[in-house]
Amino acid sequence: MGDFYYICAMTRELTYQERIQWFISRYYETGMEYEGLLVSMKDTNLDSFQWYDETISIPKYKIIKPTLETYQALEENGVYIHYGAEHYGDGSNLNFSIEFKNQKTQTGWYNDNHEFGDVYNTMIMSMEIALWYLQDPKRIELINSGYNNPDYFKYKDELLDFIKQITLS
Repeated sequence: MGDFYYICAMTRELTYQERIQWFISRYYETGMEYEGLLVSMKDTNLDSFQWYDETISIPKYKIIKPTLETYQALEENGVYIHYGAEHYGDGSNLNFSIEFKNQKTQTGWYNDNHEFGDVYNTMIMSMEIALWYLQDPKRIELINSGYNNPDYFKYKDELLDFIKQITLS
């Protein structure tokens, strides 16, 4: 599953510099630290590192433009995103759940309530979350592993951190 991204025209890999810029934009008040961090973080695992009391995972990929081919590529790899719309007098919510058919598991429902933005942005966020799972297949195994599995809590914390990161972008 790790090579999934090359067939999915919706993403491009972020450069090291873009990943550092992403980090600075969320964790620093000014961009003055950019040059110093480029050097000091050179040997840091940007996929998961400790920053004070928080574990940071800087995204590797950026969704460029989702298309119908995006969903086709996901489906060809056994990933299905199910959507359910709720319509109200003041707008609509788009809820979603991600199914990993090959692993016979599915996430719970993400109830948008506008955390992810409008319908278009919610669809993009759903694909970003699907890609996050595909970056590390162990995450898929942990979806329904339950509270008896000590790795489950780490996985849930990483998922919450990731969602927080993408909703800030």
